[in-house]
Amino acid sequence: MLAKFVKEVMGRFLGEEYHNIVKLFNTTDGAANMIKLSELLGHDRVTCVAHCLHNLLIVDTINKVDDIQAVLGKCKEAIKTLHFKSFMLDLEN
Repeated sequence: MLAKFVKEVMGRFLGEEYHNIVKLFNTTDGAANMIKLSELLGHDRVTCVAHCLHNLLIVDTINKVDDIQAVLGKCKEAIKTLHFKSFMLDLEN
């Protein structure tokens, strides 16, 4: 469906023979549907650097570093405490 949509939009703005006029590039997050879109349309695809860094830091690393887990645990505990005891802060005002 994405490929059909892109073809329709490009055809509307550049004419049906747009692929002879311009070379399209697709910058993606690396999701399977975006990779498939590039394949179907014959576009060159570039993975977004920001998404690569996000995946490296958050997906691949955060659960494997004990110090990070300790800090996150303390943050979660502080948030829970403040959230459930916020009524006390309201009473002081």
